[in-house]
Amino acid sequence: MLTVAEAEQQVLGATPLAPVVSRDLDRAHGDVLREAVVADRPFPPYHRVAMDGIAIAYAAWVQGARVFPVQGIQRAGEPAQALREKSHCLEVMTGAVLPEGTDCVVPVEELTLTEGKARLVDSLALQRMQNVHALGSDRPAGAELLSAGTLLFGPHCAVAAAVGMAQVRVAARPRITLISTGDEVVAVDAVPLPHQVRRSNPAVLRAALGRAGFYDVTAQHVPDDPGTLARTLTAALRDSRFILITGGVSEGRFDHVPDVLAELGVVAQFHKVSQRPGKPLWFGVGREGQLVFGLPGNPVSTAVCLYRYVLPALLAHLGAVLCDADSRPRAVLTADVTFRKPMTLFQPVRICEDKAGLRLATPVPMNGSGDLAGLAASDGFLEISPGTPMAAGSAHPLWRWNDPCCIVRQP
Repeated sequence: MLTVAEAEQQVLGATPLAPVVSRDLDRAHGDVLREAVVADRPFPPYHRVAMDGIAIAYAAWVQGARVFPVQGIQRAGEPAQALREKSHCLEVMTGAVLPEGTDCVVPVEELTLTEGKARLVDSLALQRMQNVHALGSDRPAGAELLSAGTLLFGPHCAVAAAVGMAQVRVAARPRITLISTGDEVVAVDAVPLPHQVRRSNPAVLRAALGRAGFYDVTAQHVPDDPGTLARTLTAALRDSRFILITGGVSEGRFDHVPDVLAELGVVAQFHKVSQRPGKPLWFGVGREGQLVFGLPGNPVSTAVCLYRYVLPALLAHLGAVLCDADSRPRAVLTADVTFRKPMTLFQPVRICEDKAGLRLATPVPMNGSGDLAGLAASDGFLEISPGTPMAAGSAHPLWRWNDPCCIVRQP
């Protein structure tokens, strides 16, 4: 049976890169960049005034000048004016180009302006290029500002805008099909009989996928019937790059998913992982490179396997750079955990921070892998590998329900 690390390696190793599309920058938030963003000119492109005040020649202040006649105003967005007399000054606004002949900006708070003259505070100490954001001091022209693989959030979109990229080349997000299975499962709006349950797994799948920016998702439900399952999977393999199936992957008489997938040409990469919950996890690759995940039907197993394997594969598909095992977010247990089996434990936890900012994880009691109510009381889960300490104070990788992209490392 594969370990969690081995299963992850097989999943990511089978995951192809998505095609590239051009997208308007104002619609690219959350996408994965697939080209480098390069500075088309220095950052900043001119000596930029960093504070409202006056611009002076530093040498005049060194020579004892403390009162400077105001020559005029240098507004933001205007070409640079030139200081006609070294003993004069120009009023300057934040963002304006530094006037020619000046090399120091005195903030308005450190002077008084009366009768066309600026008087400096007597105790003021100045330096050359004070309060000036110097030309090219952030990055020179031609410098790479963003690398391919960057997950685009607000600051990254601003950088792309600053170099004139109204469109960016990003990874195309894949179409995903969700298939829930089971004769005991009924629609959410149905009144279940005593032997039935409502359809909850598609809800956790859709919510998590949407939180990570995957919206091209269709969901279907099929009974435990091989013919119906085969027809549904045939359409899914035709239409989608990722197929997520919940239930039907164990070894019961009515668990038809592995056999039907084999009949449809989907090659199994593995079946079963040394983990709890989610041991029956199935993963295979279709004839055209489709990735098929057979997620165990119990809701806790479905959620854990989704976050641990499916979402990393989806993000890798986009070209995102994933954190390696040593750099994933971690949290510290606040109580001992008891688990004696030689397999990885995915332990649901509640998360908080202490006064020093240390991330703390309190185990949530669970009544098995069907305890959906217990799962909803958690913030995520810790991955506790076999042979690692399980006592209070030990730290383990953390997977959070509300942050499925926390495993992405910006390049």
